[in-house]
Amino acid sequence: KEILTPMVQNNESFDVVKELLKVVLRAFSETALQYDISDEEIYMFITEWDLIAKEYVLKSAANPFRKYLTAILPERRRAVQACDSVYKLFHRIINNYRNLDSPMEGTVIDLIMKNPTFKNDENIIASELFLYMVAGHDTTAISVSWILMELGKNPQEQRSLRKALSNMKPEEWSKSELLRNVAREGMRLHPVSSHTVARELGRDMITKKGYFLQKGTLAFLPFYVIFRNNEIFEDTEAFLPSRWENPTESMKRAFIPFAAGVQKCVGQALANAELHSILARMIYEFDFSVEDEGYPEGSLVFTPVGLRMKATRAKLTMDDNSSITQCWQGWADEERKFGLEMQQPYSKFLLNGQKSIESRAYPLPEALIDAKIEILQSEKGLDGVSSVPDRVTLNKSRDDNSSTPSPLKRIGWVTFAKCIQYTTREEFEADREKHLVDPNSGYGWNDERPIYGWVVGSYHKQDVVDVDKGSVDAVAVRRMRSLFDIITT
Repeated sequence: KEILTPMVQNNESFDVVKELLKVVLRAFSETALQYDISDEEIYMFITEWDLIAKEYVLKSAANPFRKYLTAILPERRRAVQACDSVYKLFHRIINNYRNLDSPMEGTVIDLIMKNPTFKNDENIIASELFLYMVAGHDTTAISVSWILMELGKNPQEQRSLRKALSNMKPEEWSKSELLRNVAREGMRLHPVSSHTVARELGRDMITKKGYFLQKGTLAFLPFYVIFRNNEIFEDTEAFLPSRWENPTESMKRAFIPFAAGVQKCVGQALANAELHSILARMIYEFDFSVEDEGYPEGSLVFTPVGLRMKATRAKLTMDDNSSITQCWQGWADEERKFGLEMQQPYSKFLLNGQKSIESRAYPLPEALIDAKIEILQSEKGLDGVSSVPDRVTLNKSRDDNSSTPSPLKRIGWVTFAKCIQYTTREEFEADREKHLVDPNSGYGWNDERPIYGWVVGSYHKQDVVDVDKGSVDAVAVRRMRSLFDIITT
C-alpha cells in the first residue's frame, strides 16, 4: 500500500515485478527472519542474487568445469563476490536474531537457529537462510505478477474475487476458495518454473500411449506444456478460475507447480502463504488494469519483463450496484465497535454541528443506522484517497515509547438516523449547506458514481486527551472503505 498509494494519487503505472520483489523481500525478512531489512539491502540482494543464479544455476550447471576457471572468467569472479556480499547480509541477520530480547517462536530463523543439526555453524545456518530467502521471494513475487496481469485483463474475475474477500474477515482470507482457485489458474497459465523438472525413473513403465520407458531413464516434465495440455484442460489458453471448482483427477495429478515427491520445492507452504496473503490484500484495496503486458522471458524464472499496470482505489460494489458492505454479517454484531475515518476539517465540522449530512460514494450499512460510530480523525489529504493503513493502533498508552503517533485520533462519536441517495446534481447541491461539499472538489457531483447522504442523528465531541487517559489500547481494522472495526487489545 505504501508503494501503490502515491502512484494512485499521481495516476502513474508501475513495474509490477520490480515493486513486488521489494514487497515480498521486506515481508519475508520481517516475518520469517525477524529482521528489518533496509532498502539498500533489498537492492543488493536482488542484484547479487541475479548474478549468482545465472552463474551457479545456469552456466555452472551446464558446464561443471567453470569452477576451475574462476581466475580467467570475470563473470565467475563477480558471482563469487556476490556470494560474499549476500552471506554478509545473512550473518547480520543471524547476529540480529541473537541480540533480540524476546525472539518470536516458530519463525523460519527461530527454527533454524534452534535446530541441533546445525550446531551453531554460522555458515551452514546462513546457507539455510539463503535457501529460504530465495525460495520465498522471487517465484512468489513473479507468480503474483502474472496473476495480477490476468486479473487486470479479466476485470469480472477481479471483481468477483474482491466481492468474495469483502464478505470475509481479513484474517480469514487465506481460506477463500475463490482466492485459491484464482492463484491455481494463474500458476497454471504462467508457471514460473516454466522449463522443466527432471526425474530418474525408479522402475520400468509403459505410458498410456504405449511407449516403454526403461528404469533409469531421465524423464523431463515441462510444466508449461503439461499445464496447457488440451487432453487434460479445456480451453487451455483462457483464464478460468472456475475450472478448479470441480477439478478432474487428471487435472489434480497434472497440476504440480512446485513439483512433487520428496524433492518438491522446499518453500511450497511458505510461497503459498505469501502469495495468498499479498494477492488478497492488493485486490481488496486496489483495482488493477494493464498498461503494458511486456514480454515473457524465461532464462531462469518465467517472468513478465516490462509488465506495467495501473492501480486505482477499489470500488466494492455488487453486480446490482448496491454496496458490498451490506453483505458482511459483522455489521450487526452488537459486541463490535466501529469507527469512521474522516479527514480534517470535515470531522470537526460534523462534531460541532456545522455538518449535518456526511456524503459518501457508498451507503451506510443498514445495521449501523442509529448505532454509535466513533469519529477517527486523519490529517487532510487528497480527496477520496486514504493515507491511513488498514490496521492502525489507537490511543497508545503513556508507557509506549513509540515515536510514531497514530494516524487516527478518536475525537468523538456520531449516530446516523438514515441514509439517502442523491439521484440528481440539483438534489445534491441543494443540500450543500448540510454536507459542506465544494462542488469543484473530488467529492463533488459525478454522473458516473452514486452519492449517498448519511443524515446525522446525534453527535458528541470529546477531547483526545480525555480519551488517552481513560481508554485501553485498541486497534482499528479497515472493514470497508472508511469504516473500521475497533478491537480492544
